[in-house]
Amino acid sequence: MFIILNWVLSVRRKPVFYYVITLFVVMLILMSCSLKNSSFC
Repeated sequence: MFIILNWVLSVRRKPVFYYVITLFVVMLILMSCSLKNSSFC
């Protein structure tokens, strides 16, 4: 948990990683869409 918080803080110092986070979220949504278990579809 501490590592995750530390990573989030480092992301705040490096706005470029917001793009990576967005891609990760999109991938999760697409995966859940393929499983038909998401309301985003």
